[in-house]
Amino acid sequence: MEDLIKKMMEANTLSEHEAVSKACTDYLATATDDERRDIKEAIKKKANSIISDSSETRKKALEFIAKIKMRIFP
Repeated sequence: MEDLIKKMMEANTLSEHEAVSKACTDYLATATDDERRDIKEAIKKKANSIISDSSETRKKALEFIAKIKMRIFP
Protein backbone atom coordinates (compact mmCIF):
# COMPACT_ATOMS: atom_id res chain seq x y z
CA MET A 1 0.00 0.00 0.00
CA GLU A 2 2.83 2.42 0.80
CA ASP A 3 4.20 1.92 -2.72
CA LEU A 4 0.77 2.66 -4.19
CA ILE A 5 0.45 5.89 -2.20
CA LYS A 6 4.00 6.87 -3.19
CA LYS A 7 3.17 6.33 -6.87
CA MET A 8 0.01 8.39 -6.45
CA MET A 9 1.89 11.29 -4.94
CA GLU A 10 4.57 11.14 -7.67
CA ALA A 11 2.14 10.87 -10.61
CA ASN A 12 2.41 13.86 -12.94
CA THR A 13 1.04 12.87 -16.32
CA LEU A 14 -2.51 11.94 -17.22
CA SER A 15 -1.49 8.36 -17.99
CA GLU A 16 0.28 8.09 -14.62
CA HIS A 17 -2.82 9.43 -12.84
CA GLU A 18 -5.06 7.00 -14.71
CA ALA A 19 -2.81 4.03 -13.93
CA VAL A 20 -2.54 4.83 -10.23
CA SER A 21 -6.30 5.52 -10.01
CA LYS A 22 -7.01 2.08 -11.43
CA ALA A 23 -4.48 0.51 -9.07
CA CYS A 24 -6.14 2.27 -6.11
CA THR A 25 -9.58 1.09 -7.18
CA ASP A 26 -8.32 -2.47 -7.53
CA TYR A 27 -6.56 -2.34 -4.18
CA LEU A 28 -9.57 -0.90 -2.35
CA ALA A 29 -11.57 -4.04 -3.17
CA THR A 30 -9.55 -6.01 -0.61
CA ALA A 31 -8.18 -3.24 1.62
CA THR A 32 -8.75 -3.10 5.36
CA ASP A 33 -10.63 -0.17 6.88
CA ASP A 34 -7.34 1.40 7.98
CA GLU A 35 -5.87 1.01 4.49
CA ARG A 36 -8.99 2.54 2.95
CA ARG A 37 -8.67 5.48 5.33
CA ASP A 38 -4.99 5.97 4.45
CA ILE A 39 -5.67 5.77 0.72
CA LYS A 40 -8.61 8.17 1.04
CA GLU A 41 -6.38 10.69 2.86
CA ALA A 42 -3.66 10.32 0.22
CA ILE A 43 -6.20 10.86 -2.56
CA LYS A 44 -7.46 14.03 -0.84
CA LYS A 45 -3.91 15.29 -0.43
CA LYS A 46 -3.07 14.61 -4.10
CA ALA A 47 -6.33 16.18 -5.31
CA ASN A 48 -5.67 19.31 -3.25
CA SER A 49 -2.16 19.48 -4.67
CA ILE A 50 -3.46 19.19 -8.24
CA ILE A 51 -6.07 21.88 -7.59
CA SER A 52 -3.47 24.19 -6.07
CA ASP A 53 -1.08 23.65 -9.00
CA SER A 54 -3.92 24.25 -11.44
CA SER A 55 -4.90 27.50 -9.74
CA GLU A 56 -1.31 28.72 -9.79
CA THR A 57 -0.91 27.78 -13.46
CA ARG A 58 -4.15 29.60 -14.33
CA LYS A 59 -2.97 32.70 -12.44
CA LYS A 60 0.35 32.68 -14.31
CA ALA A 61 -1.43 32.21 -17.64
CA LEU A 62 -3.74 35.16 -16.97
CA GLU A 63 -0.75 37.33 -16.02
CA PHE A 64 1.02 36.27 -19.22
CA ILE A 65 -2.05 37.06 -21.34
CA ALA A 66 -2.34 40.48 -19.70
CA LYS A 67 1.30 41.24 -20.51
CA ILE A 68 0.87 40.18 -24.12
CA LYS A 69 -2.28 42.29 -24.49
CA MET A 70 -0.41 45.32 -23.12
CA ARG A 71 2.29 44.85 -25.77
CA ILE A 72 -0.14 44.28 -28.63
CA PHE A 73 -2.68 46.90 -27.63
CA PRO A 74 -0.76 49.57 -25.66
